[in-house]
Amino acid sequence: MPNGSPHFSEQELPTLEAFFSGISNVLTKFAEDFNLKIDQYWHQMPYWRFSFKHPKGGIACIELMKESATAIKIYSYWWIDDFENATRYSRTAETDVFKLDGATLRHLLQDALRMVLLWPLDAWTEITTGYAQAWSCYTSEDFSKFEDSYPLPKVLMQQQDL
Repeated sequence: MPNGSPHFSEQELPTLEAFFSGISNVLTKFAEDFNLKIDQYWHQMPYWRFSFKHPKGGIACIELMKESATAIKIYSYWWIDDFENATRYSRTAETDVFKLDGATLRHLLQDALRMVLLWPLDAWTEITTGYAQAWSCYTSEDFSKFEDSYPLPKVLMQQQDL
C-alpha cells in the first residue's frame, strides 16, 4: 500500500532493490525456515517485513530497515487487538544500527525472532484505545480472519536450532 509518493517506483524502488539484492537470499531463507510472511517495501518504506501469527495471540513482525547505504536496523513488534474494547496492546523494540554484513544478518534476525517469541504476555510497552471508529467497518469475525491469514512460525526454542 503506497504512502503517496507518485515517484516511488521510478526513484526510490531501484535503490532499495539494489540494496536488498545482496542479502535477499539470506532474508528469503530466514522467512522460509521459520514460516514467516514477507512484505517488501510495505507502505513504500525501506524495509523487508517478516510477519507471523504470534503463538500467544495477535500478530508480530520483524522489520529489517535500510538505515544507510551500508547499515541496517531491526524493529520488532507484537500486538493483540481487543476488538470489543477497541484497544490495541503492543510491544516494540529496536536494535542499534548495524553495519550491513550478510554473515551476521541471519543471527540478528534470529535473535529478534527469539526475543519476540519470548516476550511475556501482558508486558506491553503501549496500550492504545480509541479504535472504535476505525474498526467499526469490521466485525469480530473479520478480525479473527485477519489474524488467521498470518502463518504460525516454525520455531524450535533451543538456542542451536534458532
